[in-house]
Amino acid sequence: MLPFYIMLFLQLLIPVKSKSVEITRTLKQEGFHRDLETVLSFKLEKEIVEKLTWSCQLLLVENLPSGVYVDVDQLSSLPDNIQVLVDSDVDIEAPEYASPPLLVYIFTNLTSDRSSITLPVHVRYHRPSNVSEYAQILIENPKIYSTCLHLSDYENTEGIGAPCDNQNSSQCLWNRLQVLYNEGKSAISLQVPIGVEQHSLFVGATTLLVTMTGCVILVWKIVKKSVDLQMRKKQL
Repeated sequence: MLPFYIMLFLQLLIPVKSKSVEITRTLKQEGFHRDLETVLSFKLEKEIVEKLTWSCQLLLVENLPSGVYVDVDQLSSLPDNIQVLVDSDVDIEAPEYASPPLLVYIFTNLTSDRSSITLPVHVRYHRPSNVSEYAQILIENPKIYSTCLHLSDYENTEGIGAPCDNQNSSQCLWNRLQVLYNEGKSAISLQVPIGVEQHSLFVGATTLLVTMTGCVILVWKIVKKSVDLQMRKKQL
């Protein structure tokens, strides 16, 4: 019998026959409100596709950087086959430099050899800079997990305990799937315009001037209307 270390070495030389889920990531829309689309493509045989039911669950774990956030109220309007759980409270008014990253669990069901998930994301206000007029935000690729027996060929050795659904009432064992990302990129990026620090004084002074002008016009209209009413009363 071969020694253990020789057997282990031979196992490392033999490639494991496992399939990979092909993932394509796209950021749609423009400006500060985007749609992050993730398309999962499986190479499944026809008889396997026919056996897929709503019990074949997928879990996407997204690590969103502090520069973007999800609106929890908006998530309730997503399609019924997509459920989202955010691991912490989300302050939609907080700027990027005062916000923590977000861990987002996305639950869906696999009913064919292709699944598309769209997650609305929003860009936070960034601190002004003298270095660049734009800030780059990198959104890492998600980790994909499943509890589906039909996807055993896609699994690797890693599993995690995570919520079973967006109600977060119980934990399930999820098996991680092997993935092949589009163009081999580890993250998708977007650029957003930010303020120029040198312009802060000008912007502040202009804002103050506009605000004071608006207040003066508003007070003048109120006083004028009051005087007009008094004049009409006297005429009566």
